[in-house]
Amino acid sequence: MRAKRTARVLLLGALAYMLPAMIAIAHHDPQAEDVVAVAQSQMMQCAPAGGQQDCSSTDRLHASRHATITPDAGPLKSVTTRVNGTVNSGYYMFAEDQAWNAALHNVGCNDPNGVAAFMAELGKDSPGPFTLEPRVIGECSITGSLAGPPLAGPVYTVTSTTLASAFSTPTPAPTRVPTPTPKPTVTPTVKPTATPAPTPTARPTATPTGRPTPTPTAPETATPSLGASASASGSASASASTSASSSASASASQTPAGTPEQTVAGIFFTPSPSEGQPGPAGGAWGWGGTVPTAKDVSTNAASLGGSALAALFLLVMMAFIGELFNDTYEANYDRIMAGWRKSWIGRLAKGIGGMFGGGA
Repeated sequence: MRAKRTARVLLLGALAYMLPAMIAIAHHDPQAEDVVAVAQSQMMQCAPAGGQQDCSSTDRLHASRHATITPDAGPLKSVTTRVNGTVNSGYYMFAEDQAWNAALHNVGCNDPNGVAAFMAELGKDSPGPFTLEPRVIGECSITGSLAGPPLAGPVYTVTSTTLASAFSTPTPAPTRVPTPTPKPTVTPTVKPTATPAPTPTARPTATPTGRPTPTPTAPETATPSLGASASASGSASASASTSASSSASASASQTPAGTPEQTVAGIFFTPSPSEGQPGPAGGAWGWGGTVPTAKDVSTNAASLGGSALAALFLLVMMAFIGELFNDTYEANYDRIMAGWRKSWIGRLAKGIGGMFGGGA
């Protein structure tokens, strides 16, 4: 007979079974260990077998619950659950079994509302076996079916496969390309060219040639007289003195110059004739040089504009003053003429005019 359960019991049961799953899906990447922890919180015992985790319920009321978790550890690949259905007028799944299925499969799917809606659709009343096509819920692909021989009773099987989007892809660290160190450019050093020193020009010094010393001639007579002897003796003395003086002069003249002299050519400048300072135009006391010529007149735009504005202002003022004078004169003509006739100038002018046959 179909059990009658109130809405409060269903809600409390769903929350009790969904709470461990909600805690487990807080992890960023779904792991097989997370599903094992949820199964153990549902009174199930798990053990690795052939690269998987096989879990069975230890509660007698839910002994038909079984789960297979692949792999036994590490990133979650898939979860397969099995639970017996209830037969009444048709087939259906208890609300507690729906919550248990949702808790285990939501670890990989990470969409509590979507998984709960799928379990409600799978466990609703059905007249016979059926299969729900695979669909993507959250981060998994899930499918379910109701099957089984009549004698063994109906069995609900749910399989969820975790998608690759459920796992975070580590961002590879950017490869740092070493920046090549620029090679220093060797700048050739220009060696300075040695400037040859000027060769001094040696000026030759003329060496005078010494004059030969005259040799006195001996007298032909063997016995000279006393006067001759005295004369010969004086000549010999004079000759010896002359010879010694000539030798000394020759020795002094034949002494060569010590160091050659260097001759530098002289530079001559021709002074240009000085020009006299031009006098003022028109003579020394003329005034013509003080009057600016046409080329001295400023052609600056500001100066020309100022002159034009001044001329225009004078024209306007002259026209205004002339017009004002004419209007005043015409308006006061009678008074002006009466005053003119009464003044002494008017009387004088009238007398002069009378002399020539006219009047003022």
